[in-house]
Amino acid sequence: MSAKCRCERNAVVAKVTILIIAARYQFRRKTTILLPLGVSERRPDTRPGTITGMTENSTVGTRPRWSASEAARRCGVGRATIQRALDGGKLPGAVKTEDGWQIPLEDLLAAGFKPDRPSPPDEPAKDETTDKNETPADASHLGKLTARVSELETELVVAKTRAESEAARRAAAEQLAQERLERVSDLRTALRMLEAAKPATTQPTTNGNGNTGAPTQTSTVVIAAPRHRRRERRRTFREWWADRKMPDNSSNPEVATTEDASRNAGTASNNAAQHQETGRGATTVIEADEIIEAPAAPKKSQ
Repeated sequence: MSAKCRCERNAVVAKVTILIIAARYQFRRKTTILLPLGVSERRPDTRPGTITGMTENSTVGTRPRWSASEAARRCGVGRATIQRALDGGKLPGAVKTEDGWQIPLEDLLAAGFKPDRPSPPDEPAKDETTDKNETPADASHLGKLTARVSELETELVVAKTRAESEAARRAAAEQLAQERLERVSDLRTALRMLEAAKPATTQPTTNGNGNTGAPTQTSTVVIAAPRHRRRERRRTFREWWADRKMPDNSSNPEVATTEDASRNAGTASNNAAQHQETGRGATTVIEADEIIEAPAAPKKSQ
């Protein structure tokens, strides 16, 4: 291959490489518009309210354009204000046509206007002042409600405590009543047992000839509980001296015998009087530690 062919091939490869690089660059910028020769690309506007990264040709047709009256209405200003901005050169992108001015949106934003700003609230300012004035009253009312809720909660706790104490008191009363009922039942059972063990009443006996004899005697024996033995009282000096002055009869047996006989006679008379006082069907009280010999039952005559 000659050197001339090599040069041509290298030139073609270089052109293709340049075209590929240019295509990639244009693709990265996301534009397919090829600027004609001698036309320089417009630098992006860095003024506030403008959108950068867009060319003049791409802006045309993408942003709305309004007339002077429409721009004044949209921005909420007068027609004269927009006219002064046009005369002062604050809207460089505005174009005057047969129908009138055509003002782009980006120029209005750059000039400091705010198109389509939100409408003012329907309620006047005095209503806001009234609301502010009513806020402390609402706060005080809310405080009263909170205090009332706390008071009701306290009353609820007190009521619950009272109910619990009343339930406990009622349960204790029912338990006590049940115990007393059981005690009464036990006493009734004991009373029935005593009535069953009680001897028959006195009834007159009849002899074989039909004569009524003397009624039989019934007696009730009650065993008394053992008495507490009292501590012997100490003798006084006078008693001791009186006993000392009494004559000693141990040396005279006749006198001692006479005194013992009189003492036994007095004891027998006391027992007989006590027996007469008890009478028929009397109750005999026996000490717990006393031993009684029961007499033999009399034989019945046949």
